[in-house]
Amino acid sequence: MNKYLYTPQDISLFFDYSDFRISDEKAIQEIIWEQRNEILDKDYTDDKHKFIKAILKNRELCDIMAYKNEVLVINRIMKELGSSYEISKLNYGEDYIEAFFRFIKLRLTYTRNCSYVRLKLRRLLRNFGYKRRTKMLINNIQRSMDALNLECYIKNYQHCNINEIKLDDFMIIRLKSSNSLKNKNI
Repeated sequence: MNKYLYTPQDISLFFDYSDFRISDEKAIQEIIWEQRNEILDKDYTDDKHKFIKAILKNRELCDIMAYKNEVLVINRIMKELGSSYEISKLNYGEDYIEAFFRFIKLRLTYTRNCSYVRLKLRRLLRNFGYKRRTKMLINNIQRSMDALNLECYIKNYQHCNINEIKLDDFMIIRLKSSNSLKNKNI
């Protein structure tokens, strides 16, 4: 299994975030299914029904993720009250980094009028549970971006290296220009 291929979980999170109409979601599912051998996890390329059912199942899990966000708020309140009790902990591993960038690629590929994602490096690091850059983290980020044909720029369309920019610089993530997967007809 190639860890940079889309999974039904990636697609369902993308749909949940994008808040598409059902007809748009179905159209995107059809486009993904047509390109399945190049972009979809091999476990889901043989059976379209299995693929769509897995997306629906993961959409239900997105509702559970909303619950987890509430748990984080509760934990923060408990901490502010001086309690050491914590309901659960999140794990920001390598899989989380890869999933984050698969989500960005889905967004850049299938969202109309979305050609880039802009965020501060500090926020990106915070998303992964870090305050500072580590060599391992930067290597994981760069490996994920390279595998997914994503590039990082700073203002004025200058290509950048995440190791060299300031924490408060805005990064602009785009699809590599040679990438022909753009389908903005939805």
